[in-house]
This record gives sequence, C-alpha cells and structure tokens, in this order.
Amino acid sequence: MPMASHENESTTMTAAASLIQENKLKAAQLHSMNQQINILEQEVELLKLEKKWCFDAEGKRKIPTAEQQALKICQELVLYPHLTEDVVKALRMKHIDLQTNLSELQLKCDALKEYMK
Repeated sequence: MPMASHENESTTMTAAASLIQENKLKAAQLHSMNQQINILEQEVELLKLEKKWCFDAEGKRKIPTAEQQALKICQELVLYPHLTEDVVKALRMKHIDLQTNLSELQLKCDALKEYMK
C-alpha cells in the first residue's frame, strides 16, 4: 500500500505542477491580450481625434497628413535649397511650440482629473 500512496502523491504533484504551468501560460496570454487591447484603444482614440480635427463634414481631409506635409517641404527644398536652414529652424520652433502646448494641455488634464475626484 505505501507504494501506491507514493505513486498517487507523485501523480497528484505532477498534475498540480502541470496546472500551475498552464495557469502561468494563460496569465501571460491574458496579459498580452490586455496589452494589445490597450494599443488598439489608443489607435482608435487617435483615429477619432484625426476624424474630428482633420476632416470636414463631408469626410474630405482639410488638413494634410504628416507625410503629405513632409513631402511638400522636401519638394520645396529641392526647388529652394538655400532655404534649408530656415526650414530646419522653423521645424525646431514648431517642435518647441508643440511641446509647450502639450505640457499646458497635460497640466489642464491633470487639474481636471483632480477636480473630478
């Protein structure tokens, strides 16, 4: 009898270890899926914002895409290479403006979150 009891314990421990491993795999899959869902939610939010701000009521784009703007800048620089330095300065200034605006909006957002608590 003691031999059978030892075998049952061993089988039970193996089954438990297998279940623990399966549980870990499922938890990892769930974590991965949650990350993918978060990424998709962010993409959807960006698309909603783009639709709101970049398209008119008929669905026509009213603001060029970043790629279209970059292409236009490159084409202009080919025609007017002496303006390269000015363009770089303007882009740096725009970058600073956008960072400042982002910081201000983040502060407002944080204030609203505090107010809503």
